[in-house]
Amino acid sequence: MTSGTLPARLLNKISARQFAPKYVNLAHELLREISQQQLMPGDRLATENELINKHNISRVTVRQALELLASEGYISRHRARGTFVKRAVELDKQTTTLKGSILLISTNDQKSLRDDDLATLTVQRAMEQALSRRGFAVQILTFGQNSRENRERFTLHQSQPDLKGILTIGPCLEPHIEEMIRVPLVTSCTFHPSDHPWIGQDASQASKTSVAHLIEHGHRRIGMLCGAWVDIIGFGRFVEGFREAFRSHQLEFDRTLLIQACPEESLKELARQLLNRPDRPTAFFCENWLVCHAVIEAAESLGLIVPNDLSIVGYGRNVMEITSPCRITSYVPNSEGIGEAAADHLVQLIENKPSTETCFSIPGELIIQESVSPVTCPA
Repeated sequence: MTSGTLPARLLNKISARQFAPKYVNLAHELLREISQQQLMPGDRLATENELINKHNISRVTVRQALELLASEGYISRHRARGTFVKRAVELDKQTTTLKGSILLISTNDQKSLRDDDLATLTVQRAMEQALSRRGFAVQILTFGQNSRENRERFTLHQSQPDLKGILTIGPCLEPHIEEMIRVPLVTSCTFHPSDHPWIGQDASQASKTSVAHLIEHGHRRIGMLCGAWVDIIGFGRFVEGFREAFRSHQLEFDRTLLIQACPEESLKELARQLLNRPDRPTAFFCENWLVCHAVIEAAESLGLIVPNDLSIVGYGRNVMEITSPCRITSYVPNSEGIGEAAADHLVQLIENKPSTETCFSIPGELIIQESVSPVTCPA
């Protein structure tokens, strides 16, 4: 329902509170307890175990709630000492008027795309925070694999009288787009803009920046591998950025080194086929962490060492979690910026303050680590 953030003006009786994540509800409850018990800065709070037993919730939920309150400056946490009130809470002075609710839709169909989880959670939290600051409650709708059930749940949520807008993370709403949407809609986190207002990461910019980094280290034979989950337009955007990187350096590239996997096709085998060619690539741009792992495994099976024999640049924050055989250089989308911008744009549409532009790309950042080495004699 509400943001992960808990500014004072939001700590009132919110009618839609049943939609809140558990840790947000617990954070609300803890603030009320601090106020009712008139705890002052320096007073100790209950321990994690006491909160677990009292509220019958998991340790993860307790820690999320405490981290949330700490980030907002209400409490301070000290290892081996405990948790203490950092500033007083006066709930009787906290009032606000909700402007309505926002439906935030994502998908739990991520069994083959676990790399998206971290980015999705970051985007979602940024959206919740931005919307809460503007006085909106957030209802989270997660789609599964049952299309009919998704449609029914979507229709039910749309019928709520206080619904003011819809945000989507990923292409989850596309199968139901023919359903009448009576409120403003902003999409995000797809590989390319849609027919609706869109905020996201430009895939072509990601590949252009990544490939340019490899070119500047002397690489000329550069491969690119994308998973089957990337649609044809998205793959085209990656190729567009790849081509632009070579064009800006006045170089030609080998189109046969740019591959997209088909469903059920082995990423490792595709990478191995490219790396087993006599004119094999000396570097790879990998579309996500699954692709990175596949390329690394293929290289190892052929006796190639990263980065000595093969340089790699990946795409996505989860790529940076790879530490073997080395830390991977990655182009990381600004997930927090995407979430905030999407929420801001939706609020503008709700308040009839539309921008002249409907699609916005939020730049990411190339995080340079250990997986790229120079080529002294380019092929």
